[in-house]
Amino acid sequence: MQHDQRRPGAHTAGTLYRSEFEHDACGIGALANINGARSHQILDDALSVLVNLEHRGGTGLERNTGDGAGILFQIPHHFFRKEAQRCGRILPDEGDYAVAMLFFPQDATGVHDGRRIFEDGCAELGIPVLFWREVPVDPHDLGSTARSCMPTILQCFLRRPDGVERGDDFERRLYLCRRTIEKRAQAEHALADKIFYVCSMSARIPTVSSSIMAKSTP
Repeated sequence: MQHDQRRPGAHTAGTLYRSEFEHDACGIGALANINGARSHQILDDALSVLVNLEHRGGTGLERNTGDGAGILFQIPHHFFRKEAQRCGRILPDEGDYAVAMLFFPQDATGVHDGRRIFEDGCAELGIPVLFWREVPVDPHDLGSTARSCMPTILQCFLRRPDGVERGDDFERRLYLCRRTIEKRAQAEHALADKIFYVCSMSARIPTVSSSIMAKSTP
């Protein structure tokens, strides 16, 4: 492979290229519907993009353990509304609630401690918890390494507080709440050496990722 001999700080006239921004990175693909229409097809297409980027990810000794593959997408309001009904709950309008994607410890005591810390952090920032949902998983294609550290995956649905506007104001409050929760978890002795990770906490986008190869995604 030939190395780029451009001097640091150089850029190509008429382009956005700047050599100082060059660095190694994982692959990423972006898809959008030009009309803003939501569909399951765009998720299917995103998974196809992910498979075609598999060469940009790391692979372990096991054929089915990778360094992580996933997608980020808009909150699927209609799907979540149906799931809320299964839990005996009614979701507010889109934009008036958020979803936290959470990795918790594998043991029941750790899950209890994780939920307690999360709910305490939400209470401190004045964000009401609506309900919890355990995310269905299918670990049959996980490698033994990934399976051994597979977390308990939960979603927590949160209501927009009164007095906090939709959009950026709500997102800022959620970010502050997330940082408060993360600091509480780091200081919690009961969670020492256990999994506690907030993948995403937003009224706009949930993040889904796991230590699998891209071709193993649903």
